[in-house]
Amino acid sequence: MNNIFSFATGELSQDAFICWCLNWINEPDIVATHRYRQLGLDLLAKLIDKPSNCDVVLSKVDIKSIDKVILVQQVLNIDVLAIIPQYKLAIIIEDKTSTSEHGNQISFYKDSLEVVFKCHKPWNAYTKLEKAFKLVDLNIENADLANYHIHTVYFKTGYYFDYDWQVAHSESVYNYLTGPMFWDILKNYDDCESDILRSYCEHLKKQLDWYQIVSTINGQYDDGCHYIKWERVTQHGLLQIIFDNENIDGSWLWKDMSIYPNPYSTGTNQGGSPWTNRRFWTRTESDAIWSEPPRSFNPRIFWRIDHDSKGAYLSLRYYNNDSTNQGKIIRKRIYSQLNTLINDTVTDELDRLNITYENCVARPRHGNYYENTLIHIGIDRVLDS
Repeated sequence: MNNIFSFATGELSQDAFICWCLNWINEPDIVATHRYRQLGLDLLAKLIDKPSNCDVVLSKVDIKSIDKVILVQQVLNIDVLAIIPQYKLAIIIEDKTSTSEHGNQISFYKDSLEVVFKCHKPWNAYTKLEKAFKLVDLNIENADLANYHIHTVYFKTGYYFDYDWQVAHSESVYNYLTGPMFWDILKNYDDCESDILRSYCEHLKKQLDWYQIVSTINGQYDDGCHYIKWERVTQHGLLQIIFDNENIDGSWLWKDMSIYPNPYSTGTNQGGSPWTNRRFWTRTESDAIWSEPPRSFNPRIFWRIDHDSKGAYLSLRYYNNDSTNQGKIIRKRIYSQLNTLINDTVTDELDRLNITYENCVARPRHGNYYENTLIHIGIDRVLDS
C-alpha cells in the first residue's frame, strides 16, 4: 500500500492526525459520521481519563455531551491545543514520535497559556486563539478564559524510555498516552473506510510491530549485526533482564520503568550509535545527587551497553570528572579500591565466563580519564549462543 505516513513520519503529521480524529466531534451525529465522531470522543475520553490527579473539573465532564472542540496547532509552540468551551477546559497535547520532551516544555507551555488566558498577551497568541474561536462561531471575549482549567497530556507513540516515564509522571503532566494505548483505540475502527485512518493505523501498527521485533535480545539484522548495536530498545531490554529480573520474552516492552528502583539513561555517541546506562544509585538518591547543590555524594558507577570495533559489549564504568590534582589522585585510588572489591568477589565468575565464551572478559587498567572501565564483557558471542 502506498502509505502517506511512510513519508510523513514527523510529529507535525501526527499532530494533524490527532486533530483530524478530534475534529470529527464537531460534525453532526448522522449515519455517515457516527463512527468517526465516536473515534474522536474515545480519544478525548482517553486524554482526560485521570481526574484523580487533576482538578475536579475533569470528573464532571460528560464526554457524550460534547459537540464542539476548538483545535489550535502551534500556538505558543504547543503541538495541539484542544479547547472544550462547554466545560471551560483546555488540553495541551505534547506530541512525540521517537523523540522526548526536553527543557520542561510542558510546564513552560502551561504557564505561558495561563498568561494568555488571564492577560490576553502575547497578542499574536491571543489573536490566533481568537480566530480559532471564530471558526466555530464563538466570541473569545465571552469565553471567560481566566477561569479555564488547563489539562496537560504527554502523547508519545514511540518507545517510552526511562526519561519518558519520568516525564509522564512529573508534576506538570496530568496524563500520558503510549503507542499501544493509542492503538487500542484505533483498532476498534477498522470498519471505517477512511484512507487517512487506515493509512495511519497501518503505519502505527508497523511501528509497534518493529519494537516487538527488536525486543528480541539476541535478534539480528539481515546482515548478521545484532539489534543491540543500533537499537536503544534492545539495549534497555538486556539491562532490564540482567538487573531487574525481567523475562527474556519481551514482556518488559512498554513496562513503566519508573517502578524500577534504579534509573536508566541513554544517549548517542559521536558516530551516531546509541549507548544505554543502568546506574547503581536509586531514584531517590538520584534526586539528591542531581539537585542544586547536590545533597549527597555522587558515586558515578554504572553499567553500560555500547559497542566498539569488536562488537557490542557490557561494561562496568567508574566516572569522576574532578580535574584537580587531588581529584586525579582520589579517582585513581577509588578505581584501585573498586578493582580490589572485584577481585575479592567475582574474579572466579569472570574467569569462568572467559573460558565459556573464548576470552570475552577484559579488565582494563586505569587511565588518566574521567571515565574508566572496570570490567569489559564482549556480548556478541554470548548472544550468538
